[in-house]
Amino acid sequence: MKKLISLALALAMVFALSIPAIAAHDSTPSTQIMVSLLREKGFSDDFLDRRTDIQLRELYERCKNNEVVFGGSEISYLKINSNGGVSPTGIIPDYDMILEISPLYDVGSDRYGNNTYEKCWVYVYYEWTPGRPTIAKKDAIAINWDSNIWSYSSFTHTDYSDRKTPYYTYTSPAETNQGGIGYFAHLDPEGSHLIGDTTITLLPAKTPLYPASSGESHFTSAINANYVHDRNLLPLGLSFSYKGMGISINSTAEALNPGISRVKRSRCRSS
Repeated sequence: MKKLISLALALAMVFALSIPAIAAHDSTPSTQIMVSLLREKGFSDDFLDRRTDIQLRELYERCKNNEVVFGGSEISYLKINSNGGVSPTGIIPDYDMILEISPLYDVGSDRYGNNTYEKCWVYVYYEWTPGRPTIAKKDAIAINWDSNIWSYSSFTHTDYSDRKTPYYTYTSPAETNQGGIGYFAHLDPEGSHLIGDTTITLLPAKTPLYPASSGESHFTSAINANYVHDRNLLPLGLSFSYKGMGISINSTAEALNPGISRVKRSRCRSS
């Protein structure tokens, strides 16, 4: 039996394309100003509360110069039982880890004035409850999408020792394929509050790409995130393999470690 902690999430597109304009401010606005303007853009308080100061500034800079639609968030909560099994729970703060995936759409228009998607920024965020996990090594994350709809452009990921202290940052995933990437979360064993933030930029595989609210033909797509936590005391680690056009996560340690289990949520499809 497979023994991996795994979360599979999917995101759904939101197509409300009425976007308030952002007024010009100086280059170093206060947190209050940034949050206020991002709320005007349609970002939820829960999403903004989970951003670090660095992430909030980056998000503000991205949105103030683009017509951006916030596509909502999918969140899964993970609770590890004392017997080593896992069960999802929506009770906060009774969780060991949360995984969040959120899309942002850069909206443009075609020559007839119809809304189009110029790019999609996929935000992936994990957060461990302070003091957890007991084994902090390298966990694996795989993000997959429909390669007929989106194509990979760029990637950045940062792990934090606490909400203000970056621990590990890199800009190239460990594996890439036409419809997915795989990369590692580097957990600081001395950290007090382990979190991580990923931003992936996807471009339309074919242009123009219209949202579902458009009168033009449009596409249905799904993007999902899979997180696997390595609780093995042996230095065998996790790895990636190709799965069709996407990326999957392998564990050479799973047969040797009966203390790891799997949780999975079904995918949702956007339309």
